[in-house]
Amino acid sequence: MLKPVIYLVFLISLLGMSACTQVSERPSIEVVGDVYWNDIVTLNYATTFLGDGLPDISLNGKPMPKTAIFANSEKAISFPLAILEKPLPKTLSVELSFNGEALKLKLGNQISPRFIYKPKGIANMGRINVLLRCAALKDSVNHPDLPESPQVPATIEGFSVVDYFGNAGSLYHSGLGNSLHPDPWCLMVIGFSAESTEQAIVNLKQRFYQAGIEIVAIAPDYYIYGNDPGGHSFDTDCSQQGRLALEAAKSKQISEDELRAIVGAQTSSLTGKGVTVALIDGGVANPETFFTSSPEATFSRRFTGTDYLQSDPDALNIQDDFDCSNTPFFDGHGSLVARIVNKIAPSAKLIALKACNFEGLCSTSSIAKALLYLRNNYEGFPKVDIINMSFGGPLESNPVFEQILKDLITSKDILFVASSGNNPDDKAHYPAQYQSLFPNVVATAALKQINATASWQLASFNTKMVLFSKLDGLPMGAPGVAIKLEGIGSPSGITGTSFAAPVLTGVAALALEQNRDFQGHLLLKRLEAAAKPLTGVRLIQVP
Repeated sequence: MLKPVIYLVFLISLLGMSACTQVSERPSIEVVGDVYWNDIVTLNYATTFLGDGLPDISLNGKPMPKTAIFANSEKAISFPLAILEKPLPKTLSVELSFNGEALKLKLGNQISPRFIYKPKGIANMGRINVLLRCAALKDSVNHPDLPESPQVPATIEGFSVVDYFGNAGSLYHSGLGNSLHPDPWCLMVIGFSAESTEQAIVNLKQRFYQAGIEIVAIAPDYYIYGNDPGGHSFDTDCSQQGRLALEAAKSKQISEDELRAIVGAQTSSLTGKGVTVALIDGGVANPETFFTSSPEATFSRRFTGTDYLQSDPDALNIQDDFDCSNTPFFDGHGSLVARIVNKIAPSAKLIALKACNFEGLCSTSSIAKALLYLRNNYEGFPKVDIINMSFGGPLESNPVFEQILKDLITSKDILFVASSGNNPDDKAHYPAQYQSLFPNVVATAALKQINATASWQLASFNTKMVLFSKLDGLPMGAPGVAIKLEGIGSPSGITGTSFAAPVLTGVAALALEQNRDFQGHLLLKRLEAAAKPLTGVRLIQVP
């Protein structure tokens, strides 16, 4: 998995408040860690807020302008949180009051003034993702490829549009066609200075609403750091270090042919013909190697490093630019994922969507653009049957990412295959954990075999919380330890839940070729029924 720790945004739910009750101790958020970032905070009221107006908010005793408040209802309030002090304070106090009366905080069923704020990712500092309805935007007076309203120029009072994606012009390639979805969405990435965070967000909200532009969702731009399989590097197998590599050294190595036999693909005449798979990852090395049977490869494109002020002639360059220099093989996370899908289902049509850079960093804006690319090209675009997402991270909620994902899930018969994560103690790992909310999302656990006669078992690095989040029954698993690919990857094999996910994706492509009536959640049901029960998990099998 590009194991992004998906470093999406920290939209924290700092639970609640109740009105008109005096508090003896000042409510505070205790900061754990050396760094924390600009954020959007949502506080849930413990009891219904009945005030006629907005509460007063102070941060470390300093009042925050009420104009910075995003939204306030009887249940919750949302506002930006900018931490600018140098050095960073150890504790950030947050107080809410109304008509001079302090508002209490709530934690679960307990009334408490103190909460622990634990940073979960790396913020793409000074950037916010704004998901908009394209229909509200008009032709740009600033740039012919940017359909935006004259009332929303590239620079507005403290913030600027640094990236844009959505309608036809923003695709930067005439051959990619128009956005044909009946209700296309656009993504604007807004840049601002740290010193003007609050005021810039105020201006953003006011100017967009004044222009009649509907904001579907808004969230900071965060990185999903690709550290799969484990350790501190993108691909630990390059250096043969890390706990995943140590576990692989104690497990049986699985060859490509053995991999096919384990899932029942070797004896099947199915090849994935007619099935289209999208891979949101780091691109692929030598695309012709993987795409000889994929005419849809022409729809593959890059979503990293785009700036709308400059056209992107390199938009179709999906080369996997992560290279393990200390092995004789060209490596790359996306290349390995694509190779596994291609090995299991050689006739499946592949679309590579490059959302992660050469360091394995995947910004939430890049992932959102990749998903919008699939969503907006609703007609005249290859129907995508399966989306492989070998990345993830601990962020529970990212409104932009989640809104696009939810829309795709509810409007199209797509199966979403995600990697379950490589840190057993993480409390959350998304998008895999969306399997607890959506019936056509499946998290894939990595399985290992100690020796040729031993039973298959869960690898110790699987994120436990993801396994427990399965909607019904046992989690789904596939080989994900010491998989040896010919001519690519580490000579000792690759390891991680990132590489278990494409095994399931490949098997799903075979099953869909077998019966096109089974799509989305029905396809998942079919796979679950055919899987082989093991202790605590099911091994994926071709139906």
